[in-house]
Amino acid sequence: MPELNVHIQSSLNRTGKEYREVHQWIDNPETKYERHDFSKVLENAKMFTEQYGEEAPRNTSSTWSRTCAAASLRCWANIKT
Repeated sequence: MPELNVHIQSSLNRTGKEYREVHQWIDNPETKYERHDFSKVLENAKMFTEQYGEEAPRNTSSTWSRTCAAASLRCWANIKT
């Protein structure tokens, strides 16, 4: 996963807002893997919407999607046929 400052800069570039609190919550070292659980995406998006508005969950899901895509590409690149 990218560092916190990379997530924040990406949010600034896309939305003009940092969403620092959202990224800090998601990337908290003690709960990071639990909070990146795909099965909780909708639950987390609802919470982000209530606390930060409609744009926050779209911003974090966009970041999550790109991160998953990059990880998948790395996995496929390492598969030997």
